[in-house]
Amino acid sequence: MKSITRNNLVAVLVLGALGAPLSAYASDRAVVNITATVSEKFSLVVDKTIAGFADGGSDEVKITTTSNATRHGAGATLTIESNVPASGKTMQLKHVTAAITDTYPVDVKIGNADANFNSTTKKTTHTVASNNSANTQETVLKFTSNRAAQTLPAGEYKGILTIVVSPA
Repeated sequence: MKSITRNNLVAVLVLGALGAPLSAYASDRAVVNITATVSEKFSLVVDKTIAGFADGGSDEVKITTTSNATRHGAGATLTIESNVPASGKTMQLKHVTAAITDTYPVDVKIGNADANFNSTTKKTTHTVASNNSANTQETVLKFTSNRAAQTLPAGEYKGILTIVVSPA
């Protein structure tokens, strides 16, 4: 009887030893990491689509940027592109009559800073700072004549600015 018990005990120990490595791989729990991302999206509107002035002077356009997030990221970037030559703070409005090559220089200010148009791309950027207490922010785009109107041929001078908002 002793030998049967001993053999059974040895068999149980051998089976237990063989089963131990398999049970070491079994787990009764798993960890899953979950990440959710909220993308901040911006939109913009302007208070008027035509800015103009006669015989010198100035005008301004209010740009309102809106965000979908209640707590903001780094803010927004306004990219402003001119369809007429522009360099530094000045864009050159063109006369509507193609034969007249004179241009009407207009200085552009964005918020409290002068525009800084790249003369090659005719683009300038402006950062709209993050503001966690408001979903909308306003930026004023101001146009000022920097040349006496009397020194230019009479008529209309025009240019177009395209404004795009994106996350900063």
